Amino acid sequence: EYHDIEYYMQLPYPVIVYWDAEDQSWYAKFPDLPGSLTDADHWEDLPAMIEEAKRCWIEGAIKTGDPIPEPSRP
Repeated sequence: EYHDIEYYMQLPYPVIVYWDAEDQSWYAKFPDLPGSLTDADHWEDLPAMIEEAKRCWIEGAIKTGDPIPEPSRP
């Protein structure tokens, strides 16, 4: 059963954030959303990029009919 996108957007999906010194960028990924990855040059830009990556992943899954997992617990 699918919920609307806003249902999934408010769920607390865990996010892994890390700094890549070679690229000089911050990266973030959602372990529960396979293939999700985003980056930002500046720490201040990362929250918006994380939200956009989450929304894009969920929208894509809804369009293709792929299952959307509930968030795992930390």
